[in-house]
Amino acid sequence: MTAITFIANALTAFGPAAVLFFQFLLHRPSLGLLALAGAFVALVALLITSALWLAIPNHDLVSTNPLSDASRTVPPMLATLVISVLVQELVRAASWKLIALSEGSIILASGDSRSKYIRVHMSGALGYGYALMIGLLVHIQPLISSAGAGMRLSPSCPHIPDVFLGSLTVMLSFFHHVMWTMLMYNALFLGHPVPGSTATASTAATGNNSAARKWGMLGYIVATHMLVSLISVTQMPAVAYNCFIPLAISAVVAGVSGALVWRSVLGSIKKSE
Repeated sequence: MTAITFIANALTAFGPAAVLFFQFLLHRPSLGLLALAGAFVALVALLITSALWLAIPNHDLVSTNPLSDASRTVPPMLATLVISVLVQELVRAASWKLIALSEGSIILASGDSRSKYIRVHMSGALGYGYALMIGLLVHIQPLISSAGAGMRLSPSCPHIPDVFLGSLTVMLSFFHHVMWTMLMYNALFLGHPVPGSTATASTAATGNNSAARKWGMLGYIVATHMLVSLISVTQMPAVAYNCFIPLAISAVVAGVSGALVWRSVLGSIKKSE
């Protein structure tokens, strides 16, 4: 693989993160610190997942030769994905609790207390750090390895390098984690007015309707995270051009999540007016 191809794959995977960093985080130290906190949260989630992975039967077959015996490797692989998704979402929810407890201090330190987008900024920064850390841990090693001699092609798309498909997957995963964090924080903040605002819990939430929206959104996050993770297994069989199916489904999910984020942002603005 040439240096140009290596750089192109790196920009494909991490280019959007670089743009967001220079556009929003570089000149906002408080958001940068929240992004670092989000990266730490991701490390905690992956550490817990790794510890639980050791308890899965035949887990070593997944890491050594996942295609050797599908009947033995697919069950532990699926179990690993399910455990990883559940742990990541539980840790993400726990991070919201920590942010909610210290929200007043964060707003005071940011100097952005009057902004309508304060919670959007906080959740976006946390999600940015969370998503970037997972992307780096998942993709940086394959990306560096691909810079050597030779180039491994995808078994289901024989004319496309594996690393390029991985770069596209990481890019979509980055957007997913940012939006899932924003959606989860928005759902969990329902009924919790911004500290220092004139809104009250009774005006910020509407009882059962608020609870239904909250649990519905949390269910959507877990379900789509599970879907995007599980469809990655479909890239393994050597079926012609099967590699595009997970990418297409992931892109559709990202579009739906983006629309929900936009709606939640507009809703937050209306509540603050």
